[in-house]
Amino acid sequence: MPHSSQAQAKRFFVDRIVAQAREEGSPLSDDEVWMLSFSESDPDFVVDPSRVERLSQEISDPEYEAKVAGLIKRAFEHDHRTDPRAADSYRAAYQELEKGDHYLSIMLSRTLARKLTPWWKFRF
Repeated sequence: MPHSSQAQAKRFFVDRIVAQAREEGSPLSDDEVWMLSFSESDPDFVVDPSRVERLSQEISDPEYEAKVAGLIKRAFEHDHRTDPRAADSYRAAYQELEKGDHYLSIMLSRTLARKLTPWWKFRF
């Protein structure tokens, strides 16, 4: 599944994270879902400081990031088990999203960078 834009790539990951949370019986709050799309470079994303504040009262940044990182890791593992080609979709979306400044990239990098980045791109 090619991801021709950062918006499509972000939507791919948001959909996978939201579905995984729902599958695990712990759906994300509206503010948690909204924050998955937070971006400094997405012209269609409108920053709402009140939502950022509400989320910070609901969950700390480190807890939120760990929660999302775990969800995407488990979503990837599930998708890869059921379809070995799923890694290609994740890789394409990850590479597209890395072209911009998206909060979601922080959580993706924690869990998927080693799985989706060619070995020769890592510095030793």
